[in-house]
Amino acid sequence: MLPIASALFILSIAVPSFAQQLAVKKYQCIDTSSVADRLALDSLINPQGNALTPSLYIKKIQKYHVLVDVREQRVDRPPIQIYIKNSLKIPGRLLKTKTYLKNKSLVLIDDGFNHYNLEQEVKQLQTLGFSDIKIFSDGIAGLVGKGYLQGEPSSIFQLRLISAEKLLEFSLDVNNTLFINLEDGNAVFEELGLSYLHIPYSQDRTFLLQLHNNISHAVAENKNLRLVLSHRQFAIYREIIASKKLEGMNSLWYVQGGSNALSLMKNNIASIETARTKVKVSCLY
Repeated sequence: MLPIASALFILSIAVPSFAQQLAVKKYQCIDTSSVADRLALDSLINPQGNALTPSLYIKKIQKYHVLVDVREQRVDRPPIQIYIKNSLKIPGRLLKTKTYLKNKSLVLIDDGFNHYNLEQEVKQLQTLGFSDIKIFSDGIAGLVGKGYLQGEPSSIFQLRLISAEKLLEFSLDVNNTLFINLEDGNAVFEELGLSYLHIPYSQDRTFLLQLHNNISHAVAENKNLRLVLSHRQFAIYREIIASKKLEGMNSLWYVQGGSNALSLMKNNIASIETARTKVKVSCLY
């Protein structure tokens, strides 16, 4: 039986077969969006054929690796209230001082909002001799409500930060992705060719009602719909989540920086694949 780290994933528009990924050994990630790859992975690490829950994935990871929770409390994030059982809790910036972990096989997990900073830290750790490091791609956010966390989750964990990479992936899946523009003006959404609703934020109580009604109608037509919220101020996302108007959404994302960030992302999309080939960071789902 192969360990979970043997499963490989290349995030691109045309995903290669599982066998091809295994042969290429370019990245160590699992493509959970591909049914064929998921079934192949299940047969490798769970030959009995039982369904693999996120908690079982964690148990498999902990069997072969040291799981390190690298989250650090920040003013723009909700208080850290939930923890993974049997994990080390070491802020990412301090991990380089833990030289006793150099020869261990590490899997790092953050809040799931953004992996860019974590990938930079991993690259630095690799130069310091930490040779076997992987990232649990979905983060803590991907484990909320799955029965393997201690403590009560904050509702803000419904939100996940969208990267330029995910933006590209979602923009191509127009039938299952709906952007919600909460700002004035739609220019960048038109330029990117995104499927979107324009519901400008206001402090009037009718705003939340309008948001709820429009989204409820869209979700009623497509239960698999992803929602991507866009506004320049993070506080607006907090207000929307606190209202519980989006409660029950399974796939909820946000754009940090709103339309300004989308404009920058637009210029970076073409170089995503080139950049990824230069970042030798392994990921796990």
